[in-house]
Amino acid sequence: MRDFSAYSPLLRRCAVDKSLEGTKAVHAHIVRSGFPHLALGNKLVDAYLKSGSVLYARRVFDEMPARHIVAWNSMLASYARRGFWPEAVGLYRRMLLAGVSPDGYTFSSVLTALAEAGSLGAGRQVHAHLVVSAATEPLFVSTALVNLYGKLGEPGPARLVFDRAADKDVVLGTALVVGCAQAGQPAEAARAFADMRRLGIPGNEFTFASVLVACGDMADPALGRCVHGLAIESGLDRGSSTQTSLMVMYSRCARLQDSLRVYAGMAEAELNLVARTAAMGALAASRREDEALSAFHALQRRHRPNAFALSTALRACSSSAQLRCGQQLHALAAKMGIAETHPFVGAALVDLYGKCGRADAAELVFGGLPGPGCDPVAVNAMIAAYAASGRGQAAVRLFDEAAASSAWSPSPATFTAVLSACSAAGLVEPGRRIFSSIADPSGDHVACFVDLLARGGRLAEAEQVLALRAGGDPVPWRALLAACKLHGKVETAERAARRVLELSPPSGDGGAMILLSNVYAAARQWRKAADARQAARGMALKSKDPGVSWVHHSFVAGVADKAGDLN
Repeated sequence: MRDFSAYSPLLRRCAVDKSLEGTKAVHAHIVRSGFPHLALGNKLVDAYLKSGSVLYARRVFDEMPARHIVAWNSMLASYARRGFWPEAVGLYRRMLLAGVSPDGYTFSSVLTALAEAGSLGAGRQVHAHLVVSAATEPLFVSTALVNLYGKLGEPGPARLVFDRAADKDVVLGTALVVGCAQAGQPAEAARAFADMRRLGIPGNEFTFASVLVACGDMADPALGRCVHGLAIESGLDRGSSTQTSLMVMYSRCARLQDSLRVYAGMAEAELNLVARTAAMGALAASRREDEALSAFHALQRRHRPNAFALSTALRACSSSAQLRCGQQLHALAAKMGIAETHPFVGAALVDLYGKCGRADAAELVFGGLPGPGCDPVAVNAMIAAYAASGRGQAAVRLFDEAAASSAWSPSPATFTAVLSACSAAGLVEPGRRIFSSIADPSGDHVACFVDLLARGGRLAEAEQVLALRAGGDPVPWRALLAACKLHGKVETAERAARRVLELSPPSGDGGAMILLSNVYAAARQWRKAADARQAARGMALKSKDPGVSWVHHSFVAGVADKAGDLN
């Protein structure tokens, strides 16, 4: 058989059937018959690619003396689809050296490959080549550009490409929303979503999932509820990705019951690892630690837990000081090889051991973390562990070492933790130095410093600090009031209690009156003690202990499954 037209339909049939053996048989028959098989090079390449053999397709491609743009594009698209990023980029360069002018399909494939390979510089070069070549920029090329810049943390150029595109569709808009959200610019993601609505472009499930996570990142429950309503209106609220993002959004906005309601309404088949992890986080944050741990055990029956699931379970153990359970999770993390390699897990372990009074174990984990002084969550947890065990000097030393690193800057929680440690250990001068380094101290920082001064008997200085720094926050004044009992300063306690009540809601502050009653009782002023306690009975009881460090994680993990009944 030497007729060109006879081989062509056979190769077309092999491509349709995705038959590698059939393609190889036809190829061998062509060679045996003496027909110049490269005359059918494009069809052979197409048949091999569609039957799944990039290797055979490339062999035929390389043997072809002249290649049509279709063959180049077929090879590039196949490489990009299969994740062979270096091969795709190398072939594109070879194409340019061969003097072949790329078209829109070429640019789309190579931009996709560069986005997945994380090659922003090369992506910019290809974009420049696209502009210089004056090639048409169809919608799918604009989408590939937006995807490239979005995935590689450049939402500005992604927005410029979106605005310039003559035609816009849901794929292009979603690429911009996803890119902005992944680049840590949730407000830009919300703006892109609003532009889609304004242009009459309907969102899809991925659009809603991404913009809901952005609402959570902004801690904007009002906007999140609005987007939730639009998802319901569009009939896209029941998808697994949308519902998982709803759970994450409500959790990050501190609407924990709303998050758990979404979880309870999800069918078992819709639940994945992320959904179960998000539910565990909401349960733990709602002080339902036992349920969170039960959810983790149910998760284990269906999935291999990842670092996010493990760190969430460890946080539940920390909150309820369940050391034995936490040690079992530590063993599981060690078995999986992530106990000291993943920052979330390592920091959660440090926090667990610190809150369970095992500063020695916390120190061992902390010392094994890669670059521990650069992870603020791990540093905060270790400082808090030192504070809880009375090792104030160690806490200050760690703070100073971490602060000396150019790759690290203390967070507000870090200052709270180290000032708490100074207060517990009576380290007035280190505490004064650290407090003076805070550009804009919060009420918690002022409360910790006042507590430190007051415990050291420097109540006059503490009052001066409060007059300058307390503002309208009653918490620092309550710290001063609590310290007055130790030093028998009745008049100072009365002034502090008066300020607490002035700054509290109309319902009053029963906790402050009880503290004042204790000061009176310590001074043996029994009548005033009884009057203060009587006054407390008609007030709301509330208190916030100064000198306590709060350590917690916020994170989103990919997409995910129901961990048992929530009841």
